[in-house]
Amino acid sequence: MTSMRVASLLVSTLPTISADLFGFANSSEASIALEDRKLTSLTLAGQEGSDKVELKLRVSILGHLGPQDVTPSEADKKKAEKWIFAAALRSMLYSQDEGFPGPQLDTPPEIQHSVIQPMALNMGRRSPFQKTEFQISCRVRDEPSAIKLGTRFCQDYGDEAQILEIGTVRALDMADLYPREAYDFASKLGKGLPSFIHVSAAYFVNDKLSEGGLCYWESALDDALQLPLCPENSAPLEQSPWGCKCLPGYEGHVEFSHVEDFGGSFEIVGSCTAIREFCPLAGDVELKQKDDEGGAARGVVGEVALPSCKRGYQAEGETTCTEERKWVPDPQHLCHWTPPREQPEPYCERNMLNSTGVQIQGCGLCTISQGASCACAVKCGEDYERSGGGEEGKKECLRETFSCPHKLLFQADICVDEETKRPTHTFCCKEAWGENVPPVSLEIRNCGEISKDRDCLSSKHDGSGGVGNAGEPCCWQKRGRKCAPKSEHLEGATCAATKDAIVSAWSDLPTCNELPEPPPKPVCENVFASIPNLVYENCTDCTPDETCNCTVRCKPGTKQPTGKYAEGSEGIRKCEWRDVGVRAEFEPPPNCQGICETPDNQSGLLDVSLCKEDCVVGDKGCQCTVSCADGTVVFSGRPGKKSCMPTDKGQEYELSPTCRPVCVKPDSQFNLLEVIGCSGCIAGTDCPCRLECRGGNKALKGREGDKVCKLHQASATSMPTAEWADKLKADDEEAVSGVPQCLPPITISVVDAINQEALGGVTIKVYIASSNKEDRLLEVLVTSDSARDKSVMFYCEATSMSVRIEKDGYSSILRQLDRGSNCEDPSKCRFQFSLSKALPGNHLHPQGCFVKGKPRSIEWEMRAVLEWDNSPRDLDIWARNWGCYDAVERGYNCKGSNATAKEGAGILGPFWKVPVCKRDFFGRPLVKRAEFNACAMKGCRFTGLSSVVAFSSETEKGSPLCHYVMTDQFPKWVHYASRYVDSMDRRIVGHDPEARLKGRVQPLPEAVNWNPDHYMLLDVDKKTGYGPETVTFHNVPPGIYQVVVNQFSRGNGLRLVHGNPRVTVYIGRNNVAFECKISPQCVQDAFVWNVVNIEVTAGKAAPDGELEYEIRLIDNEEDMKILRRIELPTARGIDQLACHPYSDQELKQVCYGKCSLVDKSLEHAYGSCLKSRK
Repeated sequence: MTSMRVASLLVSTLPTISADLFGFANSSEASIALEDRKLTSLTLAGQEGSDKVELKLRVSILGHLGPQDVTPSEADKKKAEKWIFAAALRSMLYSQDEGFPGPQLDTPPEIQHSVIQPMALNMGRRSPFQKTEFQISCRVRDEPSAIKLGTRFCQDYGDEAQILEIGTVRALDMADLYPREAYDFASKLGKGLPSFIHVSAAYFVNDKLSEGGLCYWESALDDALQLPLCPENSAPLEQSPWGCKCLPGYEGHVEFSHVEDFGGSFEIVGSCTAIREFCPLAGDVELKQKDDEGGAARGVVGEVALPSCKRGYQAEGETTCTEERKWVPDPQHLCHWTPPREQPEPYCERNMLNSTGVQIQGCGLCTISQGASCACAVKCGEDYERSGGGEEGKKECLRETFSCPHKLLFQADICVDEETKRPTHTFCCKEAWGENVPPVSLEIRNCGEISKDRDCLSSKHDGSGGVGNAGEPCCWQKRGRKCAPKSEHLEGATCAATKDAIVSAWSDLPTCNELPEPPPKPVCENVFASIPNLVYENCTDCTPDETCNCTVRCKPGTKQPTGKYAEGSEGIRKCEWRDVGVRAEFEPPPNCQGICETPDNQSGLLDVSLCKEDCVVGDKGCQCTVSCADGTVVFSGRPGKKSCMPTDKGQEYELSPTCRPVCVKPDSQFNLLEVIGCSGCIAGTDCPCRLECRGGNKALKGREGDKVCKLHQASATSMPTAEWADKLKADDEEAVSGVPQCLPPITISVVDAINQEALGGVTIKVYIASSNKEDRLLEVLVTSDSARDKSVMFYCEATSMSVRIEKDGYSSILRQLDRGSNCEDPSKCRFQFSLSKALPGNHLHPQGCFVKGKPRSIEWEMRAVLEWDNSPRDLDIWARNWGCYDAVERGYNCKGSNATAKEGAGILGPFWKVPVCKRDFFGRPLVKRAEFNACAMKGCRFTGLSSVVAFSSETEKGSPLCHYVMTDQFPKWVHYASRYVDSMDRRIVGHDPEARLKGRVQPLPEAVNWNPDHYMLLDVDKKTGYGPETVTFHNVPPGIYQVVVNQFSRGNGLRLVHGNPRVTVYIGRNNVAFECKISPQCVQDAFVWNVVNIEVTAGKAAPDGELEYEIRLIDNEEDMKILRRIELPTARGIDQLACHPYSDQELKQVCYGKCSLVDKSLEHAYGSCLKSRK
């Protein structure tokens, strides 16, 4: 039998086991997790002194476990123990009314398993099947808990749903021990699981079984897989378990059916009937049949039997059942007393050496014959010394003679000491001699009057008869059953004798006396209490050579110097001898010194990043290096390394330098501003600087003339800054600060990305570079609702700047502007930006980049917005579901080189060839009607502006008015001529044109039962620069979505890269924005930019029952779908392209770029959305 301590049960991880394991309704019911070594208690231990209450459960399974003819390994059995306990635990803890956890266990359970071989008697029954029993014992808090837990366990077994039985079968299956043998046999008989799975439960209070137990289902079960109990007047055969024997006084033959072929239920065949003429037994001698079987005698007249004598007696002869219904001769006279055997050699035991202070080595069991070779030695133990007795060292087992007292001859109980309850002279009891012990002295009796052999062989003659034979031992003749004095010389007789016992004893032991108590050890004084900057604990009453755990450490704000300034150390301080036996002291403590605070950073002007925060006085290895921050210079003092020094105030670093910001030399404003001097000017110092507009022009803003670098003190939100100001009025509050503006103002307008309408109420914050690392806020502007184009203007002397654009209900954007690269004429600089309205639907989740929902009702949205500079004038955005196109391309044999290949036309001869790709079929009405059933391309109605798609309603629930079926359904692009595509969750059935003409569709495996309200839509088209062109992806199903930008307008020698195009992708209700920019290394003659592939993967199940659809933006050229001439978008038919007729070679040289998060602070949450970052 093996046992194991079950693994840890962690309630916090209960849902990790599949609910399918035990057939539970949900994962909360299957809340059980098992590990390999220890079961953590579900509750605190019971109160000390309370009754010990133990619940014991047994689960029995009939039949071989696991594959036939394969013996289960110990590892599989241990695994089964865990899973069987899991099934039982579920039944104990779960209640239909209360749920989990119910009454609770108190200590870890003990689980054991045992195997009972076929036909072995178990619980009063036999079975031809092997039986495996799993026994679970666990301590519980009290009797009510035991009753409740055990009752639930029993009820689950007795329930019609057979919860516990099913859980047991699945548990065995988890351990690769499926009970196939019993299951098949029970199925053959039409029986259920209870026919081979049995359980019982009981509880014990203080190791005493409670009355009645809790349940014992084995006694009430179907007996299909167990042999029936033997019928009335019979008992199981001992030699053969396949039948029953009739009891004495009864005859007949009883056996069981189907024991050879297992062809059905085991049934009793035969019975036992009373014998009419029967010889009953008298006395306590049993009789056995004389034949070979040796079974119990039946008692039938004429039967010959042999006596079965009790211990100490030997059978001689046989007896017969006569017609007088008596056994003749009397069986009692056939059993003869066995004379005593020789006494075994006595031995010395270890417990015979017990003596105060004696330490024993070996001495386990020594005999007299071993002599000095016995491994036994003794010595006085620790804290004891020898004061007399035998010598220490090796001991022998010696021989002695002992005469057993008469009173011990036949009273074995007297051989036990009444006080210690241990045997004393066992050599005088039957345990030493066998069943019969020889007497020490003989009893005086008349030998001729003795009728029993035992009495005869324990006596001597009393002299009756007057023949001078008094004192002779009595002798016993078996054949004649006669006792007589020895002088009568009975033939074959045995005579009584006495015998002294041989005893053993160890050689003399030493006498050991306890040593006197040593003097007390000195105590180490707690010197740490008087030392500053120390914290200590457990440092009282410590003595040398003992574990004290005295711990010292530096107080917060202090530390120990390194190198030669270090003394002791922090941590455990030992109490050590200074004069052994006289004086003791602690190890030295650490030299804790105060820590220098990091120098003040002067509101950000001083860089103290190279100063450690834990430097102390005297620590030469700890340095602090200070320097002026970027954009500032030293005004006074010296930068460099500073040491931590002692002062009247404690400890401080050496004096730091004073730093001040520097005014940046003004930009020439594209040679419109003359800058004289103005280099390296420190704020608050006299520095020559003069600024004037060139060519007689006057400043449009600010003043020309001499300037000074003025210092602006730090505020609560910013560090000190430097700014140019008029020299003559530097100390005047009305002095004009700033650089004169010789450049005209910059104009900014903002439009809606969906309908191109100019937006009012937009906040525009303009930032320019400053003398420090942070950009300086130059101006805050708000677009007016009253202005016609709602634009704003501002002056800026800088060439480059950044703007943040915000409006309620829209996504914010941050853009970098440069007069030189973004404006055709720096003196006439205008910018237009697009804001995207906040998207409806579900959020984009961080840490995984996915949207959630159920296919039929999912709502989520994505938007791609194209913007560019004023030139080139017309750029177009294309978008499509690549899977939609791929299905069409395959169905019309246009993949790969087939797009341009041709083949012979049969009877028309080898010189007449037709295209392999059936692209031209898409001009036919039948193809149009068939292909419209999946990924349908449609045209739309427009608003007053022909570039904006009209909707059925201006609310979020409005639908685009797109019902015109496009003739060419091949390319699947959304673009300016084909604005709309829907039905992307299905595909046309068929891999050739003829099959696809039937128009039958089937759903995508990853989009079965998808929300029918889904589409891609080009909301707006722009032909006059700036943009926007916007594609909305509404509830689209899983797939790969391509986004491409094409330069439609040609002329002026401008190429796509010159327009600085950018595509902003917004995803989810939280409007997570990604900005895709074209690579500056794009070839100069390229007119197409393959922007990004957006991959929406098939849904993965989430714990709440919804599905998670991951989204990835792919911008690596090697991972993106390529473009080919055959798939270019068309306008009004297959013969009219909606773009330049690019060749395949030109499309191999398109531009690529990179996408990144607009808000860099979200990198940790949404960085995984970019596949190139994974």
